[in-house]
Amino acid sequence: MAEYKIPFKTGAFTWVTVEADNYDEAVDKAFDEGMPGVCAQCAGWGNHAAHSGVELGDEWEADETYYEVDGEYVQVKP
Repeated sequence: MAEYKIPFKTGAFTWVTVEADNYDEAVDKAFDEGMPGVCAQCAGWGNHAAHSGVELGDEWEADETYYEVDGEYVQVKP
């Protein structure tokens, strides 16, 4: 019987909090802060090869449909 290794993928979500004078500056500063990684357990360190954990991609983009300013939710109209 053959052994199959099946890849799965999904989106990831995170918040990066920065101080800025406007939305565009905030996005730039957030990218400069860098994106978080995953913990050792989620990354699969020490786990059996069949359960290799989660790997995050290198490309992130800002969700331009909403954001928060000083704790207030702002929805961007399409």
